[in-house]
Amino acid sequence: MSAWFRLHRLALADAARLISAQPLASALAVSVIALAVALPVLAAALVQSVAPVAARFDTEPHVNVFLALEATDDDVRRIEAALKAHPDTASLRFVPRDRALEELKATSHLAELLANLDRNPLPHAFSVRTKSSDAARLGAARAEWAKLPGVDQVSAEFE
Repeated sequence: MSAWFRLHRLALADAARLISAQPLASALAVSVIALAVALPVLAAALVQSVAPVAARFDTEPHVNVFLALEATDDDVRRIEAALKAHPDTASLRFVPRDRALEELKATSHLAELLANLDRNPLPHAFSVRTKSSDAARLGAARAEWAKLPGVDQVSAEFE
């Protein structure tokens, strides 16, 4: 057992001599090894912190149908019925213009500017979740929905 201790003491003394002979190179080598050991831990921490944010992203294709500013409640009901009846519609969510303005005020730095407006500049909108992600079918649905009376613009959130 004393031979084992003696060999380890000699190895430690040799290592200390080599480190003291080249302190800068030794410090760089230790830094590189420390970084190599720390990278997987940092990557795991990054993945864990980003996962909740990434889970909130909407990755399913949907189409936003914006109504004209002068659209009436009857126009809203008629467009809603047409969108629900379409074979490519999986689900439909109506966003009234007042709620859209409140969400914009809450999520942007424009709250003070928006508070000074005389009237709400945002239209009513529908968010249509589609059954298909086929570009040709979605393009046809977009074109069909854009022709509905009272619809101002149709934009897709899958492109």
